[in-house]
Amino acid sequence: MSISTINSQYLSQDNKLPNLFDAKNKLNNSAQQSKKLQLLQQYKNKQKNVKAEKMRLEKEAERKEQDLIGKLYQKYDSNIQQKVSVVSNNIIEQEKLLRSQRQALQSTLQEGSWQPEQSTEQKQASNSTYDSTVLKDLQNKQLEKFLQDQKLQLEQAQQELYNKQQQKIKLLNAEQNKIDLLQYNHYQLQKQAEQQKLAKLELFKQQKQHLDLQKNEGEVN
Repeated sequence: MSISTINSQYLSQDNKLPNLFDAKNKLNNSAQQSKKLQLLQQYKNKQKNVKAEKMRLEKEAERKEQDLIGKLYQKYDSNIQQKVSVVSNNIIEQEKLLRSQRQALQSTLQEGSWQPEQSTEQKQASNSTYDSTVLKDLQNKQLEKFLQDQKLQLEQAQQELYNKQQQKIKLLNAEQNKIDLLQYNHYQLQKQAEQQKLAKLELFKQQKQHLDLQKNEGEVN
């Protein structure tokens, strides 16, 4: 075999070296691209899950808020109806009591009428005046007590409603804290994904530089 033939074969093999490097680069690029796509898909899935969880929590918080408001109104209406019923019964009992007291007063006045010289009209007028004065005094006392009871019941109802509102605010704050935590976790995932992306790009650059250096050394040799 002649020297020229050997040189020709050597040069032919040497010319094939860049093709091997290109194939290796393409293989590495394909693997890197596949890894990038896999990481990107994982990130998108996590982002999708975070959004879905956030929407679920928001809907759950809205549902709980509506349920709580409904229960508050229902209980408040029930309390009001119950109190109105109690007040109505109290008024009926007071009317019965006043009627009974009036009848007792009339009987007492009739039995204690010791002035025979008075006419029937005078007796009726005197009894009516006394009866009216006593009933008016009783009515005033009953009305004052009734108003005091109503004021106390109203204050209790207002305090109860305030306590329920505070409880509702506490529940809403707890739900908001959950949403804030999800948003923070979502931000951390984004930040982590960006850092991983930068690290992969840096590693890819270093590998490419190393392969380019090997390629250049091979061409020189």
